[in-house]
Amino acid sequence: MRIFIAVLFAKSLILKNLRNDAIQILIVSTFHAIFITQLKVAIILVKCLTSAVC
Repeated sequence: MRIFIAVLFAKSLILKNLRNDAIQILIVSTFHAIFITQLKVAIILVKCLTSAVC
C-alpha cells in the first residue's frame, strides 16, 4: 500500500512539473517573441533615422 501511495505521489509530482515546465516554456517564448519584435522595430527606427528617406 505504501508503494502504491508513493507511486501516486511521484506521478502527481511529475505531472505538476510537466505542467509548470509547459507554462514556463510558454512564458519564455512569449517574452522572446516580444523581445524579437521590439528589436526589429528598433532596427527599423534606426535605419529610418539614419537615412534621408524612410
